[in-house]
Amino acid sequence: MRRDVAEALRRPETEVEDEVSLIVQGLDSVGLMTVVSKWSAYGVRLKLADLARDPRLVAWAELVRRQRSAAG
Repeated sequence: MRRDVAEALRRPETEVEDEVSLIVQGLDSVGLMTVVSKWSAYGVRLKLADLARDPRLVAWAELVRRQRSAAG
């Protein structure tokens, strides 16, 4: 996840903060759509609105964890 977000932000993975809004860190709508599209290809089905509601990496990881738990 961190790698995909870092690519969308065009910065090193080490600079992506878990608890800081990714929007504050520079993620724009195109970057968000890119991340959603990439994750969708791996079977992670999240809605843009769900990610935008709490745009922190830690929150996104929790959404993915819940989705996988519900599916599994």
